[in-house]
Amino acid sequence: MIVTFANMGRGVTTLEFQRNFDRVVRRAGLRSVFGWVEIDEADKPEEMDYLVDRLHKTHLIVGDNTNAPLCIPRHLALVDWDVEPACKGLAGMTPNRVITQATIGLPGGLEVGGNVTHVPKYWPETTSRRKEVRQKLRQESKKDANGFWLADTNTRKGWPTIVPGEKTLFDAGIDRGKVWATERRDGKKLKTITSKPSVIPLNIDGHDGHSNRVLWVAA
Repeated sequence: MIVTFANMGRGVTTLEFQRNFDRVVRRAGLRSVFGWVEIDEADKPEEMDYLVDRLHKTHLIVGDNTNAPLCIPRHLALVDWDVEPACKGLAGMTPNRVITQATIGLPGGLEVGGNVTHVPKYWPETTSRRKEVRQKLRQESKKDANGFWLADTNTRKGWPTIVPGEKTLFDAGIDRGKVWATERRDGKKLKTITSKPSVIPLNIDGHDGHSNRVLWVAA
């Protein structure tokens, strides 16, 4: 399974957004799972419309009323989904944050969980909200025996482990992705195998897109 993450930026023009969005999709390919943040955040409210228009035929879109949607390619099964509140907004500092979740059915019957979120930027006033999002991400991710999480962590140093035994999918300073494996429903132990992370140049507020392939295989 290919997993791709991109922060699409605040205050960008419509043309810039569309150009960057298309670059991410083209480089990662339409068989990728996509996690996005900062969709329609401090921008004209047409970014989600463009996302839906571009991907609705090839992907099932979870969280299309949020700024952190998760897009599941139609060759995989969307078994379940949810959008969980992560923290309340604070005027001038952060909007409401959520964790967008999907349970994805892979060929062979294995189900994996996926979570995408955005931690508020650090200010003294947002300390408690940042902690709330981390705790909520940990709580929700631990529900899945096998899965991945994607986030703009807004944290360069001191980011904690979310799921014991998680492995790096990509780590770009504040943009991070992790995967983990424990076992199948029949109790057979699993492990993850990842490829070399691919960087998709965007340079949006210092962010690029990130993509990698992950397999869950017998340990």
